[in-house]
Amino acid sequence: MKILLSPLLRLISWEDLGTKAYTTYYALFSKKDPTIYQSYSYLEDWNTALVYSLSRHILNHKGFIE
Repeated sequence: MKILLSPLLRLISWEDLGTKAYTTYYALFSKKDPTIYQSYSYLEDWNTALVYSLSRHILNHKGFIE
């Protein structure tokens, strides 16, 4: 299974997915190529909390994060 990230609409594997929670936004990115990323603003994107929760849960379930 892979994840689709914008702006280049690139697919990356769960093993390659990195996450970072900043003060105003949450970011998903490729660990191999951090120029491939998608960010979600807590104030502007209604689904940021959902993306955060699901991505962290899936990565935790797969054993990629604690």
